[in-house]
Amino acid sequence: KPFNNQRTEMWSKIQALLTVMKQHKQYAWVIWIDDDIVITNPTIRLESFIESCGQNKELILSADQLAGSPGYSQINTGIFLIKNRRLEIIRHL
Repeated sequence: KPFNNQRTEMWSKIQALLTVMKQHKQYAWVIWIDDDIVITNPTIRLESFIESCGQNKELILSADQLAGSPGYSQINTGIFLIKNRRLEIIRHL
């Protein structure tokens, strides 16, 4: 059941993230992982993404590479990291 009846269920991640972020302020970052994500290399630590992107980032998104495309061209919101202090970023969605 969606948290917000005005939007489809896929938008429920916003309310779920807000709830977790408010209840667990002790964590610097929160990660969202859709239930259909496949982790192919579990030896890579999440911290390495934060370190490689820089501590000054507020949101770390993944991207999809389309077949035949030389680079990444679409944002994938199935997995992302967000700083726990940035509730206003999510509230505006």
